[in-house]
Amino acid sequence: MDDVNGKLLACAAILSLSGCFEKGRDLAGATSETTSGEIKAAVTLSNGSPAARVKVLVVDDSLWLANVIDDKALALDSAVTDDSGRFTLNLPKGRRCNLQIDRDGEGFFQRGADALVDTASGAPARAIRLAPAAAFSGTVTADSGTASSLRLAGSTYRAAIGSDGRYAFAGIAAGTFPVVAEMHYRETRLPAMARAMVLQPGDNLTGQDFQVGLTRILIDDFDQGFDRTALGALIGGGKWYRTTDAPAGGASSNQLEVYSDSGAHAGTSVRARLGLSKVLTHPYAMIGFFIGEAAQGRTYDLGDAQRLSFWARGSGTINVRFTSQAVHRLYLDSCHFTHIQPLTPAWTRYTVTLDSLKPTPNAPAALKAWTWKQAAKEMTAIDFKASYPSSTGGDTVLLELDDVYLEGMTLGRLAP
Repeated sequence: MDDVNGKLLACAAILSLSGCFEKGRDLAGATSETTSGEIKAAVTLSNGSPAARVKVLVVDDSLWLANVIDDKALALDSAVTDDSGRFTLNLPKGRRCNLQIDRDGEGFFQRGADALVDTASGAPARAIRLAPAAAFSGTVTADSGTASSLRLAGSTYRAAIGSDGRYAFAGIAAGTFPVVAEMHYRETRLPAMARAMVLQPGDNLTGQDFQVGLTRILIDDFDQGFDRTALGALIGGGKWYRTTDAPAGGASSNQLEVYSDSGAHAGTSVRARLGLSKVLTHPYAMIGFFIGEAAQGRTYDLGDAQRLSFWARGSGTINVRFTSQAVHRLYLDSCHFTHIQPLTPAWTRYTVTLDSLKPTPNAPAALKAWTWKQAAKEMTAIDFKASYPSSTGGDTVLLELDDVYLEGMTLGRLAP
């Protein structure tokens, strides 16, 4: 986790202002996830023989969700291997792309096709070996509307959902795929987010049931660890970060682990021990996440969202904080809107009603009477912070977290 912390420290900048507030995140310094370049590869079947005359797809990951909503083509480019299994493709500039190859029960999927680009001049063709494809099936239930099909994000894979709610995928390359349901509600077609599927070569999984909510957006369930949020895997960005008051001269600590033992809420949870040092008058430590590609300068309109919900347990008190670039642009103040939440030892589902949020007292946003409705138009990050006086200096706040959701808005509102 130290690597994640180091990369994002410039974006999650923590410098003390008047002992109580902090400077906002500098979003301009973040690096893009997009790249371009040439892929030269030789593809073989799982038995080692050349994969001749096989189609290779470059799938647009940057605009995948928008393309699904608009019913546009998902592949940006394609090639066909020659008799020896070789192909050459150029990745487009300014896009996140994935590489997908399928052939008669075998396949290959690379999320982030730039990993296959060789920058060295004269580099030999990269070797790609197909593996047995996977299959999975189950049922889909929806809280409203009708789910007509499931899609595996970042790919062209799609499965119809029958009138009995059953679906079946076959011929899927191994990989990790966020699952998106295509919903029909009042004559409108809308996407809804389900959990991710992790597929190994040759998997044949049954009973993979999904419950989808048209107005519930999964931010993260930590099944993929503490790195990119589940939402970020779908729309880009979405990195988690953790930091302390160290850049301001403090000595608070931030120890984090991902665990999946019997104490976890549902599958996998995160445990953060936020130790508040008495070196500073107002110590702090926190974990948080960027909404989508906010670290690359994007903002997101959360005006339709009604609640942030999450499961948590622990000890002490946390501040759930919402950062708006609209406010930051004017006042350089990252303490924009805050909800104070005491924690209990038992797993509890907490909800934060967003339109009731008010700016942190005495912060510039409060003095200028900013409302949530104004700030919500350009949101960038949400974090969970232990600090004085909500917590006691010198204490350790224990925060265990799982199943973080935005509720009341549709997934399509976050599409690029």
